[in-house]
Order: sequence, then C-alpha cells, then structure tokens
Amino acid sequence: MMTFPNNDKVSNAAPALPWISESALEPRYHYLNVIKTFIEFRLNTPTIYSKEYYKDDSILKNTGMRETVDNLILIERWYPRRNTCVLVVNLSNKAITTDLSMMFYGGTVVVSSNTSLVGQVLYFDEITFQPYSAVMFKLEK
Repeated sequence: MMTFPNNDKVSNAAPALPWISESALEPRYHYLNVIKTFIEFRLNTPTIYSKEYYKDDSILKNTGMRETVDNLILIERWYPRRNTCVLVVNLSNKAITTDLSMMFYGGTVVVSSNTSLVGQVLYFDEITFQPYSAVMFKLEK
C-alpha cells in the first residue's frame, strides 16, 4: 500500500500496483478472423435491397431488431425472394439459454465467434448463446 501524508492525519491508503510491462491475458487474435468472415459475408451478400424494398405501392424497411431476454440482441434482415439473415449477439458475461422458436424455426450458421458452429443447422427451440458471442444465421425460406 502506498500512503500519502496529509494535514488531517487521515490515512489515504490506496493500493498501488507496480508497472506491468506485459498483459497477464493472452490476446484473442482469432476474433480478427471472425470479424474478417463477417466482412466477407457482407461483401458477398447482394446489395439490391440496401435499406428498404418496394412492395404494394409502399416502401418497407428490410431490417428489424427484436427484443428478447436481457443482453441478447437479435437483428433480422430479410430480402424478398431470398433467405432472411439473423444476427444474435449475447452481450452478457454469462451464457443465455432461451427459446426463440416463436420467432424462427432454425437456420444455418454462416458466421460465428465460435468457428466450430459454422455450417451447422441449429434449431431455436432450446438454444444457448455463450458469453460475448455473436452468431449469424441464414434462415430457411
């Protein structure tokens, strides 16, 4: 502990750490590959409907956010006559198990922070999202 003298004779003790030249944690470089895969997926996705689409004399948005349990974000993007994509992000520091089958049936994992899930078909009836994870699904038509 490092103490600082003062005139009030009150102890101002504050813990002091020595200079740390290296982090105790290993860098997580595999996330760079995940981000690169997300970017490649976006670049290869057709952009004919960038923000909206025209249907029945109306201009409609093609992106929506859905509310679920705490710290779980769902962003849905749909295209006429194409597959819908859903991005699910868990911002919590704990795993979240939920039932999303009222919104979606199932989909193929296109990109994920857990690269072992890529290419798998997952169903939304009882699904667990790991802490700080992101998963992009391509839904069935």
